[in-house]
Amino acid sequence: MQNLTAQYKDEANKDINRPIELYDLYLGSQNSCDTQTYYFCTDNKRIYFWNMDGVLQYYQPIKVNRSAIPASNQLEI
Repeated sequence: MQNLTAQYKDEANKDINRPIELYDLYLGSQNSCDTQTYYFCTDNKRIYFWNMDGVLQYYQPIKVNRSAIPASNQLEI
């Protein structure tokens, strides 16, 4: 088994390499985006990305975090 280098670990831990979660909150229509749909992301700045209808939207930053999901080396949850 190979060991990861310190340089690789440092690069992997940078903020630009962490995943960002996108949240669409549907307060009006539950089937499509409307004026009562709000868009949030887990980044520290605003993100411009496509919503579920394929329209570019600004996702506002919000402080939300979840605990890690435990998994085994067989990818069991």
